[in-house]
Amino acid sequence: MSDAIFKKRKELLELAVKNGLNSTPTIKCSQELDDMIIAYQRTQLAKKQEPSPAY
Repeated sequence: MSDAIFKKRKELLELAVKNGLNSTPTIKCSQELDDMIIAYQRTQLAKKQEPSPAY
């Protein structure tokens, strides 16, 4: 998933340079990146909250 986030971030930077920060494509891509980051953070948090096996 982090590779996908990296690629989306690169796409966002390219769109921002090409179209400007306030363009519709840039904002849409930024929102998609936000969603990807939030989903990634949730999976990481869920992994940390899983109970450890009892020995």
